[in-house]
Amino acid sequence: MKELISFFIASLLPKDKQEDVTFVINEREDAIEIAISAPQSVYPILVGSHGLTVKAMTSLARLKHTKEHSDSLRRIHIRLLEKE
Repeated sequence: MKELISFFIASLLPKDKQEDVTFVINEREDAIEIAISAPQSVYPILVGSHGLTVKAMTSLARLKHTKEHSDSLRRIHIRLLEKE
């Protein structure tokens, strides 16, 4: 999952902005939460128009997890946090 999130960040953001973005993956029994910390200046890029970019990231992460763990019913959540 780490590689997938790193790929999303590298694909969406210019190289000078990529270092400002960090993420943490918290795995619980019923869900996987991915918290992405980013400065306010890159929020529009990560969220996308009407949230479509972050929804697509969530869907792709869910597909990857389902492919690797077909018997798992965990939910995938992506949260964007403001980095100060």
